Amino acid sequence: MAKIGKNVKIKESCRNGWSILWQIFSLSFFKKFGAVVVSADDIVHRLLSPETDLGRKVIQLIGSDIVFNNQIDRSKIAEKVFNQPSLLRSLEK
Repeated sequence: MAKIGKNVKIKESCRNGWSILWQIFSLSFFKKFGAVVVSADDIVHRLLSPETDLGRKVIQLIGSDIVFNNQIDRSKIAEKVFNQPSLLRSLEK
């Protein structure tokens, strides 16, 4: 639970929800005025695919059980690497 100010507390999920809403609003705002907006999340999804060299290397390192519906499940990667520091270091190389 996060604390805001002296007496206001919000749950982590609520705080993350507001963060997502803010990101959507700000992206829409900047696009409206002609700014080029790049989504790092979209880029990572494209790079981290079982069909890319990077995706195949990650699967080889972590295991094929991270693939679901022909997509790499990043939550499964996190689940594995954050419980195994040596695996996390290998992934970061």
